[in-house]
Amino acid sequence: MSDDNKPVRKRKLVRLVWLVPLLVVAIILYINFLPLGGSPEHIINVGGSDTDGKAHLTAPLSGFSDELTNDSVSYREITGDTVYFELTDPRLSQADEVAVAVKFIDNFPEDSIFVIGAQDDDGYSLRYAYVPFYEQLDDLPLVTSNGSVMVYATDTENEPPLETVMDPLRNPPLGSLIASGDPTLNINRLITPQEYINMQFGEFDAEGALAELIPDEDEEYDALDSSTVLLGPQEFYLYSNGGEFEVTIEKRDLNRNAGMDHINVHLYAPDGTLAASDIIRDDFDFTEDKVLGQKQHCYISLPNTERGVYRLEIASSAGDSDFIITHLSFNQGRMIAEDRLYLAGNTYVGKEPGAIFVWCYLAGTGEVRFTTSEEMLPQMVTVTGANASRMIFMNQPDTWYSTGMLEPGIYRVKAGKGDITVDAPQAIISLTRESLFIPSFNSIEEGKGRLDINTALRGGHTFWTYVENGALEMSVTKQDMNLYEGADGLTLKVYDIDGNFISETAIPDDGDAAADGSFGPIQTETLSAANLSAGSYRIEMTGGDDLLIEGIEINQAKFVVDNKILPVGTAPGYVENSSHAIDGLSLYTDELSLKKVSFFYWHGNSMQQIAISGDGFYTELDVNEIEEWLSVDLVPGAYRITVPKQDIRMEFNGYLSFTPDSFFLPRRCEVTGLESYVSDFKEYVDYIVVNYDDYYVTTNYDGWLTARAKWNTADLSIIDDTLSFCLIVPHLDRAGDEDKTIPVDSITIELNIPPFWK
Repeated sequence: MSDDNKPVRKRKLVRLVWLVPLLVVAIILYINFLPLGGSPEHIINVGGSDTDGKAHLTAPLSGFSDELTNDSVSYREITGDTVYFELTDPRLSQADEVAVAVKFIDNFPEDSIFVIGAQDDDGYSLRYAYVPFYEQLDDLPLVTSNGSVMVYATDTENEPPLETVMDPLRNPPLGSLIASGDPTLNINRLITPQEYINMQFGEFDAEGALAELIPDEDEEYDALDSSTVLLGPQEFYLYSNGGEFEVTIEKRDLNRNAGMDHINVHLYAPDGTLAASDIIRDDFDFTEDKVLGQKQHCYISLPNTERGVYRLEIASSAGDSDFIITHLSFNQGRMIAEDRLYLAGNTYVGKEPGAIFVWCYLAGTGEVRFTTSEEMLPQMVTVTGANASRMIFMNQPDTWYSTGMLEPGIYRVKAGKGDITVDAPQAIISLTRESLFIPSFNSIEEGKGRLDINTALRGGHTFWTYVENGALEMSVTKQDMNLYEGADGLTLKVYDIDGNFISETAIPDDGDAAADGSFGPIQTETLSAANLSAGSYRIEMTGGDDLLIEGIEINQAKFVVDNKILPVGTAPGYVENSSHAIDGLSLYTDELSLKKVSFFYWHGNSMQQIAISGDGFYTELDVNEIEEWLSVDLVPGAYRITVPKQDIRMEFNGYLSFTPDSFFLPRRCEVTGLESYVSDFKEYVDYIVVNYDDYYVTTNYDGWLTARAKWNTADLSIIDDTLSFCLIVPHLDRAGDEDKTIPVDSITIELNIPPFWK
């Protein structure tokens, strides 16, 4: 080879040398941008170099254990319910999809889940990565499927008449509960009153003693006619189911004290206003001659009364007990006294001592006490009920004798001689068995196209109403209790069935932010919304437990409370200067699928017996443990739930109304996440919808499972070429499951980058 060829070779070598960096740059550009597409991976070696590199665990590692090793495999255990990791890669902006694979060991409880999340504008877009519960679905009827979407029914005996995957989505059975890995599943939930109108409430069977004490507005009660002699001032509560109202009182002066014995009689309506009054004049014996006066009468008649509880006061203008009531009659039959009754007996009308009977209902665990005068000793008192019987021998004057603690229920009290005081704190007493009833001092008025509710509720609640006339007008009354420091405002917001905000207002704090326990003034605001389409609307009342919702007036006929309610009525501590010891409340529901209702209370004076009645169903729950949940499962049907003393928290997966006619279903069906019912899904869920497009069946290699999740990057929030992820293990935040930690070996993040022409 001649020397003339050397420059040529040198020039070629120079060109090759220049090509090397160009090739390197090209390779780097290709790797970084993959113009022809590709699937680059980043692996986090959890337990190894897991805090360095483009993909790494996010410090601090508070939700992970220290590094562990087993059979030469290094790993960490997830010990917190949420842990984080991230990827920084400029190719994220080119990728149309991102996938995450987690290699782990299954230590999950059956009712838990494993969730992977990728950051989006609202926080994290979550995917079910591993659901142990899915393993149970093979035992359920597969209603239908289209290859990726499976619809299972939980009723293994009565499979529903659904033919396509779209049936439970477009026209789900009324009242059904559908569980899905995607709670935002697009399901038709619209309902009309016309669809629901054919579903009638059944008869509320009254099989138990408590159920018999609940007044029925459709029943006519036999008149009360009592000749039990009573001493001195009296206060009674009378139940009217509407119509003509007649009360007759007969009194006689004892003339043990000098002066006039005018007797004032006042009758108060359910709203507390004076409905009628009268005076039984003195017998014109102003001396202390102890000569029993003649019989004198008072007659009160109201031609047309509203349904509810009326209060009857009988008192002397002199403020003493120098008179007796010798006869009482009431044409509607139901009449009770609270706490205490003064039984005079036969000796006050010049007869021989004789037995006196009264009936007592204990709404909660409690005692009945007695005391008498020396003239009536010795005396035997017997107290008889379904749960217990007591015999009390009284031989000391001005001494209180007690039955001891008795279980809730109805008891007959027999006093052998009379002239005895019966004292039953937080109980009700009647002169006849038939006149006994549980009063409610909260009025619930129902008229065409409107509903007025004066049941006091504590704290925030969620309600639904059905707007038919295009406009919503709701007046809400609030009162602050000022038990805790801080402001006690109540926010009122209304949303449509799809969750779109419509309107709002607020009731501010009463100006007292101290914890002085002084009740604030009554405050009222009106929530309005106009030009509304016919349909269901959700009303959120948001506020703390330091306030009372005293009343609600709404211009709609349908109105239900959603998921929970804390009625307090006139329970001690919730009403200023309240003299009522018992305040009953009945709520109504129509459960179209298996449901549960649970009760919880905090206060010892709220121990009570709760009645749940339906068509062919009746049960009574003894609420006798503080801070303990009591639950009952309900089969499909209509129910009335009566809480005699209120002051109790109720939770339920459905709706309750304050009157039978105001009940309705706001939505055709309910859609919930699987985690809510995994442990007892067969009891509550009607359908389970699994979309395997979003769920990847785990693979198993040598005991290590791999769970996967995938997202479209267009739906995610990528900031500075960085995308954040999370792993959620909910059971690790649950009492009793903290030790069920999850070993993780590796996390793989894969990007799918399409070719440049796509």
